[in-house]
Amino acid sequence: MQLTLLSGGAAQGLVAALAAKFKAETGCDITGTFGAVGAMRDKLIAGAPADLLILTQALIAELARLGHVLPDSPVDLGVVRTGVAVRSGNPKPPIGSAAALRSALLAADAIYFPDPKLATAGIHFAKVLDALGIVGEVAARLAPFPNGAAAMQALARAPDARGQANRSVSLAGSKRRSASSCGGSSPSADFSYTSVPIGTASSRSAPPCPVRFDPWPCCPRSALNSGWKR
Repeated sequence: MQLTLLSGGAAQGLVAALAAKFKAETGCDITGTFGAVGAMRDKLIAGAPADLLILTQALIAELARLGHVLPDSPVDLGVVRTGVAVRSGNPKPPIGSAAALRSALLAADAIYFPDPKLATAGIHFAKVLDALGIVGEVAARLAPFPNGAAAMQALARAPDARGQANRSVSLAGSKRRSASSCGGSSPSADFSYTSVPIGTASSRSAPPCPVRFDPWPCCPRSALNSGWKR
């Protein structure tokens, strides 16, 4: 048996951490496609197979209205922060206030971030740039990528254009320490957090193996467990 997910990239580490225990308890493997939430929505609408969806509240609600998600199935799993990172070994800029974040972005050689139209962190970041009033000043240094993982990987590989300590930064919906050191989280309460629900795709009558959704705030390790309940 196999449980198929379409999910935002921020949940990839959580799902990977749960997979072995989940299989031991249910006999069911977990397989998933992870990426920008908008791209995952488009995949589902285009007919990609899925049992469960882990996206944003807005997208789950949209898909429920369109009949792609069972309307009584969504349950909040938790929240995801939009994080700021620099390449390993480089100084971490202070970002604890809007003014500090503004200064860090203005000083950056390049700014790597997820798709501002399809990825949650990218959409948030576009709003942050607008709120900080620096869209025009940083436009030439913006480097969008399909998702947060791709942005982090590009940051890790990026050469230093100025021949000094690399001051590039990257933003993503989850902190991938293998790619870079984390500078911190965005200080704006309006843009830092995204609630993450899970829902059942209407194309499947029920997941192929038993799953229970423990409502937020729960320990993330109990988000997927035995005993299917809706």
